[in-house]
Amino acid sequence: MSSVLTWPSLPITNLERRLKRVAILIERPAPNEPDEVTQALARFLVVRTCGHLERTVQECCLAYVHNKSFGRVKYFSASWLKRIENPTPDNLLQLVGRFDGSLRDDLCALFDGNDGELKREVSLLIDKRNAIAHGESEGIGSRKALDLLSYSKLLTDWFIRNFDPR
Repeated sequence: MSSVLTWPSLPITNLERRLKRVAILIERPAPNEPDEVTQALARFLVVRTCGHLERTVQECCLAYVHNKSFGRVKYFSASWLKRIENPTPDNLLQLVGRFDGSLRDDLCALFDGNDGELKREVSLLIDKRNAIAHGESEGIGSRKALDLLSYSKLLTDWFIRNFDPR
């Protein structure tokens, strides 16, 4: 069994650091930045935010499996986790439920809190990312891209707390 000395792990920390660099470009645009560039950066942030969510969930689950299991169970679980689907609220609830029903209930409460705001915003993040990836008009602005990042951060923080493999 491998051991994790620090948590969150270096891959998770690096994902966060790279995402913050993109967010800073949007929060503090260069003077006289053309609107087209700012809009393109907002779209890029949406794509990166969604990717960050996917990878953080995957890294958390993989670290947990690697440090809490062994042998065939470890290898089977790790191979299955490498195929995590889009991080929609339903997919994340299903994934977490495979680890523990009470953990699923906790995540469900997080999604449903504040009249389902987090669930709606994460769903919107996925929808906007898909629209951007397929070249559709998605109508995303800088403020909304940064807001979606904040909602995603709430969710990634939950995974980091609840899948601490130490």
